[in-house]
Amino acid sequence: MIYFGQEVGETGAGEAGFSGDDGRTTHFDYWGVPAHQKWMNAGKFDGGQLSGDQKKLRSIYADILNISQEPAIATGEFYDLHYYNRTDNFKGYSNKVYAYLRYSADQNLLIICNFDSNPQNCTIKIPEDALNRMKLTGNFTTKVLMPSTIDRSSTISSEDYPGGFKIEMNPYSFQIVQLTSL
Repeated sequence: MIYFGQEVGETGAGEAGFSGDDGRTTHFDYWGVPAHQKWMNAGKFDGGQLSGDQKKLRSIYADILNISQEPAIATGEFYDLHYYNRTDNFKGYSNKVYAYLRYSADQNLLIICNFDSNPQNCTIKIPEDALNRMKLTGNFTTKVLMPSTIDRSSTISSEDYPGGFKIEMNPYSFQIVQLTSL
């Protein structure tokens, strides 16, 4: 779900119509939404008045909306990895990180989110039950799909995997990694 104006960095600042300065935009009265109005660009709807950071943010949201059409996300199954990685016996996973799988007959995705203002170096483990559901046995490859600024792919063997995926996360970031059997 994307809130109105979120994709252009709308802050919701200021008293908006019948609402106070509560950090939310309004859609119940007559009021303008400044960042969205910059995107509207006097009726051209081309983002011409957006700042460079706002254009970059909008591009990221466009990528997110496009990847949401991938089979694993649009119609696939969900498998939570947070519970498994938060065990007392496993170190290398923070309560500021959330990891899960989306998978279908055609595609397996590992999705990791860092909700911290600090970078996270974490290790993500996938239980054998999940690997079996995704039909990932033997060797499989990993490829970072998002963000597209990361260019990484590698092959992981079933013998190397038990240590987990080592992933570096920027503050307030996410990664979507495709897992494919060889």
